[in-house]
Amino acid sequence: MNMDRISLLPNSILCDILSYLPTKEAVSTSILSRRWRHVWKELQVLDIDDTTSRPGPGWEARFVSYVNAILARRNADFPIQKFRLSCYEYSESSLTILTWLDAVIGPYLQELYLCLDLVCEIDLPEAMLTSPSLKSLALKHGDYIDCYRRFPNVYLPSLKNLELDTLCVDPSKLLSGCPVLENLMLIVLNDPCGSYVYIPTIQMPRTLKSLIFEDNSTVDNGISHRVIDTPSLEYLYMKIIAKSKLQVSFSDFPNMVEAHLHIHHGRVEHVLWVPELLLALRETKLLALKHCATECLFNGVTSEFPEFPRLLNLELDVPCFNTDFLLNFLHNCHVLEGLVVHVLKSVVHCEYFHRIEFFVPAPPTMVSNCVTSHLKSFEFREYENSADEREFIEYLLQRGLVLKRVTIHLNSYLDQETKYDIVKELSAIPRGSTTCQLNFIDQNPVEHGMNSHSLYFLYCSLLKAATAAVKTQHHGPTALHSPAASSVDTKLTEGKRINMDRISCLPNYILCEILSYLPTKQAGSTSVLSRRWRHVWKDLQVIDIDDRHFRDEDPFDSYVNAILTQRNADYSIEKFRLNCETNSTDLILTWLDAVIWPPSPGTISQPSCKWKLPEAIFTCPLLKSLVLKREISLNCGREFPNVYLPSLKNLKLKLFIPYVHPNKLLSGCPVLENLTLFLANNTPDARNVYVPTIQMPRTLKSLTFEDDTIVLDEIYHRVIDTPSLEYLNIKITIPKNSELQVSFSSFPNMVEAHLDIDNARVEHGAWVPDLLRALRETKLLALRYYTTRCLFSAPAFEFPEFHRLVNLEVDVPCFNTNFMLNFLHNCHVLEGLVVGIWPGFDSYTMEYHGPTPPTMVPNCVTSHLKSVEFRAYEDTADEREFIVYLLQKGLVLKTVTISIEPDFDQETKYEFVRELYAELYAIPRGSTTCYGKLKTLHSDQLQNDFGCMDHNW
Repeated sequence: MNMDRISLLPNSILCDILSYLPTKEAVSTSILSRRWRHVWKELQVLDIDDTTSRPGPGWEARFVSYVNAILARRNADFPIQKFRLSCYEYSESSLTILTWLDAVIGPYLQELYLCLDLVCEIDLPEAMLTSPSLKSLALKHGDYIDCYRRFPNVYLPSLKNLELDTLCVDPSKLLSGCPVLENLMLIVLNDPCGSYVYIPTIQMPRTLKSLIFEDNSTVDNGISHRVIDTPSLEYLYMKIIAKSKLQVSFSDFPNMVEAHLHIHHGRVEHVLWVPELLLALRETKLLALKHCATECLFNGVTSEFPEFPRLLNLELDVPCFNTDFLLNFLHNCHVLEGLVVHVLKSVVHCEYFHRIEFFVPAPPTMVSNCVTSHLKSFEFREYENSADEREFIEYLLQRGLVLKRVTIHLNSYLDQETKYDIVKELSAIPRGSTTCQLNFIDQNPVEHGMNSHSLYFLYCSLLKAATAAVKTQHHGPTALHSPAASSVDTKLTEGKRINMDRISCLPNYILCEILSYLPTKQAGSTSVLSRRWRHVWKDLQVIDIDDRHFRDEDPFDSYVNAILTQRNADYSIEKFRLNCETNSTDLILTWLDAVIWPPSPGTISQPSCKWKLPEAIFTCPLLKSLVLKREISLNCGREFPNVYLPSLKNLKLKLFIPYVHPNKLLSGCPVLENLTLFLANNTPDARNVYVPTIQMPRTLKSLTFEDDTIVLDEIYHRVIDTPSLEYLNIKITIPKNSELQVSFSSFPNMVEAHLDIDNARVEHGAWVPDLLRALRETKLLALRYYTTRCLFSAPAFEFPEFHRLVNLEVDVPCFNTNFMLNFLHNCHVLEGLVVGIWPGFDSYTMEYHGPTPPTMVPNCVTSHLKSVEFRAYEDTADEREFIVYLLQKGLVLKTVTISIEPDFDQETKYEFVRELYAELYAIPRGSTTCYGKLKTLHSDQLQNDFGCMDHNW
């Protein structure tokens, strides 16, 4: 059928889908087609918000007309079950809103949400509070609920969820009329105009399971009473501001799971019931005591904490730190796993709490059971490094046998040097848990250069380097985090503390191993840390020098000279990396002479200039890796030295052929395994350059080869006789009047191959089909545009059998179904296919000369193919036929991605994408788990018109 499948669904299902959208979006689906024109009218869920209508003059009138139209045109045979209305800054007549509510409220209404911030006064309909079917009611910005006091009766027999926000009236009548209420959010405030409302008693329904209660209605010189007799309560959030004496009655809460207490008070004696409430909450699993609630425990009459047999997580905001208070609490939390302590200090509170005594008994001397057996995470916020705080941190680190993570937030008022000292001191504390990770978070990070504060960040750099160099033995890792800086995870070995950070106790060879992971400039900067570090960097055997951090040559030259002259000559350089741009060849030769002798295996990166390298580079017996980059030229002419590098395994070269022939280099590397070779011309007259033959070493396992040295009217030969090769990436450009011959062995160990053969005349690439046969054992094969042209034009070419090929990427000049099917018939276990259309000037005139494919479905399509991606899809008949073929025959397909690049005027882009989406959606699929995605590329305007760039089908 010429229709997308979603439109075939019945109206009931479509309306259920649309009910998750705002009503304005749901109504807009009426323009999709005739099928959708009236679907929205059967919606039983309306969500109306005036925020989208507000910009511009006259928005209120437009909004009223819009809501009136929605309510008038909908199908009355489908009564409204859920209604949500949000109006802000609305000043029209209240009669309009009452008309809407009268149309909505009925015997079928189950959920009602009103958020009305009105300029005018409004009397809500009485039927709203006597609805027998209402299950959920939310009244936000509740000034308009004042009128309910005039209602004779309030009875909501089915109501289970009630939200009353910013209520300024006594809610008792409303609460008493909800016999099955389970979830209540009640926020009671004084009238913002200053007329205080005195609510002597508020009684919560006994049926509650969840209660969020905020009360700011208590007045001076009045006694208020709040009753929370709710034995089934599981969640409690209570925030009360007690300006005068407040009495709170409550039952036990045997089912409590999570409790948050936030009790503000003018005088502690006004809230003497807080310890008793804590006793009633003893079965909770999570307990959070905010600042003022904890003050009540600090200042209450001497009492003992209740036993918390099920408490797993405890969050405490304390007015000042007291070790005895915390230890007493921990002794009564037998299975506690997570502890958060936040020290909140203000000027007033600091002065007050330094003058009072803490009514807390001395804790038991034995270690609490939760610390040794259960506590896994501890977080300390606003740490100031006082004696009590430091003592408590040490207590937990040494006795917490199962601790996994300790996070310390450093107080923002601490200077950076103090923070650095804290990190060193706390990191040196021995830990009882071998897996404990210590994290530091800097709440006030600043940018530093090499000044008095740079020690802090140098220490962090050392810790980061230690991650890669030293494995944890008996201590867990330490981490330092900053919200604006990178985090540093470190692992340190066990060391005896002798008034020094533990990393400084390590021997020099381990410290040098750590420093070797840093640039030499950073490693040298550690000399300012202390006397212990002053000469450590001089033993480094790995040198990494880069001039990008220097503005001119003089400081850089002096810096390199100082590094090479001041280092300890007893430790020969093993790895050397030089990255610079300078014309001072004498200096560079001096540096290289200092590095190469004694012989040193390493890496060299040279500047862009032409000069003679020291011959010792090419005869170094220990060199394992050599990199010559940045388009260097080895201007040695015929006197290019003899090359013999018996240990070299990795070679990366970018060479200009007029100055060195690569064969002389390659023939002197008898054990070379990984080669990256970029060859380019660098002469005004390319005819002067002729490199007829290049032979790759037989020992290669990885080869990346780019050759742009082939010139006109010559014959070239490239030999890739490398039977152990596992990775091949070859890119060759062949001019029109040249000829290239490539010889190669079979590659039985091949894993990944990329071929990009740019030949101006197809017949010059006649060896490409033979190369494809040699690559038949590869697991990944990528053929670029010009390479595929050779296969298209090859006479009677038959694909080899690819028994191990898992992923195939093919860029074709024009799409041909026979070509693709022939390829797939020979890829027996193919799982991923990527096809890209890259038309050239001759694409539409090219013909495929291969055989007609078999009529049977390829084995890989029915049994293995899981993902297909089609790039630059143009929706031709052949392309569409191939997509239909794969969707219907692909029994294990999981993803099909189609990328299009619309190349037509803007007016037709939208229709093209829409029609294509409908066509693809309607294609039946052989796989029940197949997931399709349509991508539009290079079309910003289309994105704005269609809503998004990716469309799933």
